[in-house]
Amino acid sequence: MGLVSSVIELWDLDVLDPVEPMTTLPVFHKESITSLALNKNLVQVLASSSADKTVAIWNLDENKIVQHWTTNSHANQVQFHPTKLNLLSVACENSELSIIDCKSEKIVRTIDSTQFNSETCKVDKAKLVSITNSEWNENNCFMGYNNGTLIELDCFNNKLVRSCELLGQRSKTRGNDLVFIECWS
Repeated sequence: MGLVSSVIELWDLDVLDPVEPMTTLPVFHKESITSLALNKNLVQVLASSSADKTVAIWNLDENKIVQHWTTNSHANQVQFHPTKLNLLSVACENSELSIIDCKSEKIVRTIDSTQFNSETCKVDKAKLVSITNSEWNENNCFMGYNNGTLIELDCFNNKLVRSCELLGQRSKTRGNDLVFIECWS
Protein backbone atom coordinates (compact mmCIF):
# COMPACT_ATOMS: atom_id res chain seq x y z
CA MET A 1 0.00 0.00 0.00
CA GLY A 2 1.38 3.41 -0.91
CA LEU A 3 0.51 6.19 1.49
CA VAL A 4 0.58 9.94 0.98
CA SER A 5 4.14 9.67 2.14
CA SER A 6 7.31 7.96 1.03
CA VAL A 7 6.47 4.77 2.95
CA ILE A 8 5.45 1.49 1.28
CA GLU A 9 3.59 -0.92 3.55
CA LEU A 10 2.73 -4.50 2.62
CA TRP A 11 -0.49 -5.85 4.12
CA ASP A 12 -1.79 -9.42 4.21
CA LEU A 13 -5.34 -9.07 2.89
CA ASP A 14 -6.15 -12.66 3.83
CA VAL A 15 -6.09 -11.65 7.50
CA LEU A 16 -9.40 -10.26 8.69
CA ASP A 17 -9.01 -6.74 10.12
CA PRO A 18 -5.20 -6.62 10.27
CA VAL A 19 -3.84 -4.24 12.89
CA GLU A 20 -0.47 -3.57 11.32
CA PRO A 21 1.28 -4.16 8.00
CA MET A 22 3.03 -7.45 7.31
CA THR A 23 6.18 -5.47 6.56
CA THR A 24 7.29 -1.95 5.69
CA LEU A 25 9.87 -1.46 2.97
CA PRO A 26 12.90 0.75 3.71
CA VAL A 27 12.28 4.38 2.78
CA PHE A 28 13.79 5.23 -0.61
CA HIS A 29 11.53 7.87 -2.15
CA LYS A 30 11.79 11.39 -0.74
CA GLU A 31 8.26 12.47 -1.73
CA SER A 32 4.89 10.74 -1.91
CA ILE A 33 4.48 7.43 -3.73
CA THR A 34 2.41 7.88 -6.89
CA SER A 35 2.13 4.30 -8.13
CA LEU A 36 2.87 0.69 -7.27
CA ALA A 37 2.93 -2.21 -9.74
CA LEU A 38 3.39 -5.86 -8.99
CA ASN A 39 4.94 -7.99 -11.71
CA LYS A 40 2.18 -10.56 -12.29
CA ASN A 41 4.67 -13.13 -13.58
CA LEU A 42 7.33 -12.55 -10.91
CA VAL A 43 5.29 -11.79 -7.80
CA GLN A 44 8.33 -11.02 -5.66
CA VAL A 45 9.06 -7.98 -7.89
CA LEU A 46 7.39 -4.64 -7.17
CA ALA A 47 7.89 -1.30 -8.94
CA SER A 48 7.24 2.07 -7.31
CA SER A 49 7.20 5.63 -8.62
CA SER A 50 7.24 8.90 -6.77
CA ALA A 51 6.66 12.62 -7.04
CA ASP A 52 10.42 12.99 -6.47
CA LYS A 53 11.04 11.78 -10.08
CA THR A 54 12.33 8.37 -9.02
CA VAL A 55 11.34 4.83 -9.98
CA ALA A 56 12.45 1.78 -7.99
CA ILE A 57 12.33 -1.99 -8.44
CA TRP A 58 11.99 -3.92 -5.19
CA ASN A 59 12.74 -7.55 -4.36
CA LEU A 60 9.98 -8.40 -1.89
CA ASP A 61 11.68 -11.61 -0.77
CA GLU A 62 14.55 -9.52 0.58
CA ASN A 63 12.66 -6.23 1.18
CA LYS A 64 15.25 -4.20 -0.69
CA ILE A 65 15.71 -2.13 -3.82
CA VAL A 66 17.48 -3.91 -6.64
CA GLN A 67 17.35 -1.08 -9.22
CA HIS A 68 16.34 2.56 -9.42
CA TRP A 69 16.17 5.37 -11.99
CA THR A 70 15.56 9.09 -12.06
CA THR A 71 13.06 10.43 -14.59
CA ASN A 72 12.83 13.87 -16.21
CA SER A 73 9.64 14.78 -14.36
CA HIS A 74 7.14 13.63 -11.75
CA ALA A 75 6.64 9.87 -12.32
CA ASN A 76 2.86 9.34 -12.19
CA GLN A 77 2.50 5.64 -12.90
CA VAL A 78 4.46 2.44 -13.46
CA GLN A 79 3.27 -0.76 -15.10
CA PHE A 80 4.96 -4.01 -16.03
CA HIS A 81 4.47 -5.38 -19.53
CA PRO A 82 2.05 -8.35 -19.44
CA THR A 83 4.23 -10.73 -21.52
CA LYS A 84 7.73 -9.22 -21.64
CA LEU A 85 8.69 -9.80 -18.02
CA ASN A 86 11.65 -7.44 -17.99
CA LEU A 87 9.88 -4.34 -19.39
CA LEU A 88 8.47 -1.58 -17.21
CA SER A 89 6.54 1.44 -18.53
CA VAL A 90 6.77 4.75 -16.68
CA ALA A 91 4.28 7.57 -17.34
CA CYS A 92 5.71 11.00 -16.49
CA GLU A 93 3.85 14.24 -15.97
CA ASN A 94 5.77 15.95 -18.81
CA SER A 95 3.98 13.58 -21.28
CA GLU A 96 6.95 11.25 -21.65
CA LEU A 97 6.52 7.51 -21.62
CA SER A 98 9.70 5.65 -20.75
CA ILE A 99 10.14 1.93 -21.29
CA ILE A 100 12.77 0.44 -19.03
CA ASP A 101 14.46 -2.92 -19.53
CA CYS A 102 14.90 -4.05 -15.94
CA LYS A 103 17.29 -6.81 -16.97
CA SER A 104 19.82 -4.52 -18.67
CA GLU A 105 18.94 -1.64 -16.30
CA LYS A 106 18.55 0.77 -19.24
CA ILE A 107 15.81 2.99 -20.55
CA VAL A 108 15.26 1.43 -23.97
CA ARG A 109 12.77 3.97 -25.29
CA THR A 110 11.45 7.36 -24.31
CA ILE A 111 8.45 8.63 -26.22
CA ASP A 112 7.46 12.28 -26.03
CA SER A 113 3.74 11.97 -26.68
CA THR A 114 3.40 15.68 -27.50
CA GLN A 115 4.73 14.75 -30.97
CA PHE A 116 1.26 13.33 -31.69
CA ASN A 117 -0.50 16.60 -30.88
CA SER A 118 -3.17 17.49 -33.45
CA GLU A 119 -6.71 18.81 -33.66
CA THR A 120 -8.09 15.44 -32.49
CA CYS A 121 -5.23 14.52 -30.15
CA LYS A 122 -4.73 17.43 -27.76
CA VAL A 123 -1.76 16.47 -25.60
CA ASP A 124 0.66 19.40 -26.04
CA LYS A 125 -0.14 21.08 -22.70
CA ALA A 126 -1.69 18.11 -20.93
CA LYS A 127 -0.11 16.00 -18.19
CA LEU A 128 0.21 12.26 -18.72
CA VAL A 129 -1.45 10.76 -15.66
CA SER A 130 -2.08 7.09 -16.43
CA ILE A 131 -1.09 4.19 -18.65
CA THR A 132 -2.38 0.68 -19.19
CA ASN A 133 -1.30 -2.07 -21.53
CA SER A 134 -3.60 -3.11 -24.34
CA GLU A 135 -5.28 -6.46 -23.89
CA TRP A 136 -5.56 -6.88 -27.67
CA ASN A 137 -2.07 -6.01 -28.86
CA GLU A 138 1.03 -6.50 -26.69
CA ASN A 139 2.85 -3.66 -28.48
CA ASN A 140 0.19 -1.10 -27.61
CA CYS A 141 -0.69 0.87 -24.51
CA PHE A 142 -3.36 3.42 -23.63
CA MET A 143 -2.27 6.76 -22.20
CA GLY A 144 -4.65 9.04 -20.29
CA TYR A 145 -4.15 12.79 -19.82
CA ASN A 146 -5.52 15.26 -17.30
CA ASN A 147 -7.43 17.11 -20.05
CA GLY A 148 -9.55 14.06 -20.94
CA THR A 149 -7.53 12.89 -23.94
CA LEU A 150 -6.94 9.17 -24.31
CA ILE A 151 -4.53 7.78 -26.90
CA GLU A 152 -3.62 4.29 -27.98
CA LEU A 153 0.04 4.09 -28.90
CA ASP A 154 2.15 1.40 -30.54
CA CYS A 155 5.04 1.80 -28.08
CA PHE A 156 7.53 -0.30 -30.00
CA ASN A 157 7.03 1.42 -33.36
CA ASN A 158 6.37 4.90 -31.94
CA LYS A 159 3.06 5.17 -33.82
CA LEU A 160 -0.24 6.71 -32.78
CA VAL A 161 -2.99 4.12 -33.30
CA ARG A 162 -5.98 6.28 -32.31
CA SER A 163 -7.01 9.05 -29.99
CA CYS A 164 -10.23 10.07 -28.35
CA GLU A 165 -11.38 12.87 -26.17
CA LEU A 166 -13.38 12.02 -23.08
CA LEU A 167 -15.86 14.83 -22.74
CA GLY A 168 -17.26 15.35 -19.29
CA GLN A 169 -18.82 17.93 -17.08
CA ARG A 170 -16.78 18.93 -14.06
CA SER A 171 -18.47 18.46 -10.72
CA LYS A 172 -17.24 20.31 -7.64
CA THR A 173 -17.54 17.27 -5.40
CA ARG A 174 -16.89 14.28 -7.65
CA GLY A 175 -14.24 15.39 -10.19
CA ASN A 176 -15.05 14.43 -13.79
CA ASP A 177 -18.42 12.92 -14.71
CA LEU A 178 -18.20 11.09 -18.01
CA VAL A 179 -20.91 12.19 -20.43
CA PHE A 180 -19.89 10.49 -23.70
CA ILE A 181 -16.84 9.36 -25.64
CA GLU A 182 -15.85 10.34 -29.16
CA CYS A 183 -13.13 8.32 -30.91
CA TRP A 184 -11.21 9.01 -34.12
CA SER A 185 -9.09 6.50 -36.00
